[in-house]
Amino acid sequence: MNILRASRPKSSLLFGSLLALGIPAFAIPITGGYGTVAPGVLSFANAGNTVHKIDFCPQEATSPGAGTNPGCSVGSVPAGTGTYLASGGFGTFAPIVNFVSGGSILDLVDQPGNAPFTYFPVGPPNQNVNNFLTLSGPFAGFNFQADQFVFQNCATTATTQCIGGFILTQVGQNVTVSMTVNGTIFAPGYDDSLFTYVISGQFNNTTIGAVAAAAQTTAGVYSNTWSGSLVADVPEPGTITMLGVGALAMLFGRLRAKRGSESN
Repeated sequence: MNILRASRPKSSLLFGSLLALGIPAFAIPITGGYGTVAPGVLSFANAGNTVHKIDFCPQEATSPGAGTNPGCSVGSVPAGTGTYLASGGFGTFAPIVNFVSGGSILDLVDQPGNAPFTYFPVGPPNQNVNNFLTLSGPFAGFNFQADQFVFQNCATTATTQCIGGFILTQVGQNVTVSMTVNGTIFAPGYDDSLFTYVISGQFNNTTIGAVAAAAQTTAGVYSNTWSGSLVADVPEPGTITMLGVGALAMLFGRLRAKRGSESN
């Protein structure tokens, strides 16, 4: 008489064996991304263009032109922090739709001694600014750690100019000012994931020279359309395969050692 026995999926056996031997099972990768919209003020702070700030609304009381820019109130959130609206989520961030989820973003400066702005120099990675961005709702436990404020290097032309971490681009009668931050997302239950966040302010009916000059005034230069796009990097298939092979090698090695000790 044959007795039918339910068989467990091989994947369950593998994960169970990994956990029993103290080897963590594969976590869920963070994929996709979302869009942001935030008003803010760009300031080059002095005539020498040596200190560059981005102050997201609500403004700091000590910022250039604080309280004078339309739609950019002062205070109401922790010092050195602005707010944004989020929408267009996909992948892991699919629940973010129609600006129903919001978050915070740190005000940045590329020179020390400018508290409460977060000092984040332009250049190499591994600077590790925790919670550069936050999200509400189910993503409240995500740590968007900023690792690199990307240096913008370009030849100065009639339509392009780079100043520190900002690139100014003339398109017709309008100017776009963009910045890029690379970082890492840490979240409970998920694999660590790299992200790229590009945010751009739009300035209409003006020129690069006018925007750069306005950024050096006491008011800075304000835009209510700092729109951003955050995209989390999807792990490459080869990387996932290598992780799986490595975990299996550790598993078989421990099983062999265990059997060897039992036979002695």
